[in-house]
Amino acid sequence: MTKLLYILFGLLIFAPVTGELWRLPVAGFEFLPSDLLIPPLFVVWVIDKIKNDRKLRLGKIGTMIILFLFILTTTYFINLFRFDIKEMIIAFSYLGRFGMYLILAPMVFDLLEREGKKHKFRDILLGGMVISMLLICLFGFLQLRLFPSFLELGLYLKGWDPHIGRLLSTWFDPNYIGGYLAFTLGLTISMGIYFRHKQNKKWFLIFGIISFIGLMALY
Repeated sequence: MTKLLYILFGLLIFAPVTGELWRLPVAGFEFLPSDLLIPPLFVVWVIDKIKNDRKLRLGKIGTMIILFLFILTTTYFINLFRFDIKEMIIAFSYLGRFGMYLILAPMVFDLLEREGKKHKFRDILLGGMVISMLLICLFGFLQLRLFPSFLELGLYLKGWDPHIGRLLSTWFDPNYIGGYLAFTLGLTISMGIYFRHKQNKKWFLIFGIISFIGLMALY
């Protein structure tokens, strides 16, 4: 069960690479791969907790997220009779999706604390994020070379902004991709500094190159 949990987490980490290229229609709604991966991941995590490890580790981040979700849910029901049914269904879909992504944080915290000094899950998490960042950057450079203008592609007719000369990668949005790169760059630069401190020249050089690629994409 733990192995399946790690596999699902690995797939979830790579899911952002597909971006807006792949949406799955289900019951009239379109879902990203990550949207469909989180529910079974949560179920497997709960089963694994019951079967192998019943100690609940939430930490401060888990406590704050539970409190935040409680406030979100409470305010939703307070407004239940203020808006019509269609608006409430749409609001519930956003609330459910947001809560679904938020719950990942205490799950990750629990698994990191649980494995102790083994670092298997940590390596899957960090390695997957770095590789995902690299792939998104490479797809971004490819998009910038082949499709520098979304205006010419006519995607503005489908609601996308007509970006010109911006790295959009598979996400089709420079703001989201910029935020993602800024976050992951903090990770790769920190790992580079760590290996420099450990005097591991090979990995220091590797993360230096990865960070440079990320910086170029962000620029």
